[in-house]
Amino acid sequence: MASCGMDGTCRLWDIKTQKNVLAIPAHSNEVLCCDFNKYENLIVTGSTDNTIKLWDLRQVSSPVSMLFGHRYPVKKVKFSPFSKDILLSCSYDMTVRLWNVMDPVDPLKKTHDKHHEFVQGIDWSQHIDNTVASISWDQKMYVWNPLAEQPFVP
Repeated sequence: MASCGMDGTCRLWDIKTQKNVLAIPAHSNEVLCCDFNKYENLIVTGSTDNTIKLWDLRQVSSPVSMLFGHRYPVKKVKFSPFSKDILLSCSYDMTVRLWNVMDPVDPLKKTHDKHHEFVQGIDWSQHIDNTVASISWDQKMYVWNPLAEQPFVP
């Protein structure tokens, strides 16, 4: 299990022994979110420093990559359940962003900017490939396909 917190770390726990087995010094600011990649030995973190960092769990001395683009704290990060390279993030900057974490040149693939308040949550459908939902303080929820040319479900 993983947790994140105000001390800038992302911690991995052995749930059987209830002990902290790894502390990743992930950010210099508070870490608001983390998520495992189910295909690789990777975990991703999002922070109040507005960045997203990708970590190889076998070597956590420095991040594999850093993603820049959000202008305010990153509230949630979520790997796709269908693709090892695709990541979704949302932020207090009122956007949802789609990333290809393995693209070293241009990882940001799409920005969803339809919300008018802080985006609080995102998630992938576990049953419908490439379908996501985002929710915001604007009391709206969008369900959409971020990989489609016209991504919003009417």
